[in-house]
This record gives sequence, C-alpha cells and structure tokens, in this order.
Amino acid sequence: MPPFCSVAVICRRCGRNFAVQPGLLRKGRGKYCGNRCKGLARTGNIHERFWANVRKDEGCWIWIGTTLRGKRPYGILSIKNKPHLAHRLSYTLNVPGPIPPGLLVLHRCDNPPCVNPLHLFLGTHQDNADDCVSKKRQTRGEKNRHAKLTWEAVREIRREYATGSTSQRLLGQQFGVTRHLISRIVNKHIWRE
Repeated sequence: MPPFCSVAVICRRCGRNFAVQPGLLRKGRGKYCGNRCKGLARTGNIHERFWANVRKDEGCWIWIGTTLRGKRPYGILSIKNKPHLAHRLSYTLNVPGPIPPGLLVLHRCDNPPCVNPLHLFLGTHQDNADDCVSKKRQTRGEKNRHAKLTWEAVREIRREYATGSTSQRLLGQQFGVTRHLISRIVNKHIWRE
C-alpha cells in the first residue's frame, strides 16, 4: 500500500467525512475529525458519548467502543477518568433509579457487548450462577481447560476405590493428582454426572 493513501471515515461526534491513514485505524485511532470533536466526545453529554459507541442491530445493540481485554469483551466507558461497564451504564441510562447495592446487571442474550436495555435485568451473584448453569455455559469436567483427568479416568478411580483394593493416596499417585482431589472425586463432590 502506498504511504500516502488514506481511507474515508465518518467522525463519531459530528458526522463529518474526513480522511485518515489506514495505520491509524489499525491502532484504534481515527475516530474523530479533529481535537475539538475528540475533546467534546470525551467531556460531552454522557448520553451522547454512550450512544456514539453503540451499533443498533435488530436484536442486540453492540458496543463498538473500548472493551475489556480477555475472553468476555464487556464494553467500558470512562467518565471522569473512572471506567464504567457499558451494559451497567446502559441499564442506568434507560431504567429509572440507581442499581441497588449487591446486584449485577445480567444479559438475557448472553452476549457481553450487548447494551440493549431489553436484554438486561438485575440479579444477584447466585442468579448469575443459576443462569449460567441453566444455559449450560459453565465449563465442567473435560471441557475445563485445566482438567487433568478425563471422564474415563474418573470412572476408573471410582471403580478401583469402590473395590477397597487401593487407597486414595495410591490412586492420586497413579493418576498424577493429589489425594485430596481423589477424595473429592470418590465422594462425588466434583465430577458429578
């Protein structure tokens, strides 16, 4: 690509067309036509700043602004140099009253970047865990990337221990895990089918 080529972009603040180098877009820059729009976007009306970072699709409204790094890309928006989760901000902007202490804003759609207020609801940590289990989103057994055992090995451990011919310590050595883990397996505290 020639060094002087540019891409046409629309300013997120004023809607004016402007040209930007592709390298700046790859770095996450080139969102505003100039420092004035960039400054107004940072300090302007929270509603305006928030909705400038939302793409409304038919179902989910996707946060296209800055996101948390990691497996679950939740949106964030800084207000007075303090980061706020976009879905929580969407809930407070669209539902009267503050979020009560100890409650979370949960997604019905299970889409972390979604900020559609119709897809959000309040719940406790337990509600969130129950929702996760009911939708079978938790990683259990072999699906867990840290699992050292397979279902076949767990069944073998239970069979051998049930015969009474070996101890938990020896089973732990045989399968390369701790005696404590063997105890939790044979007592069905973990790896429940």
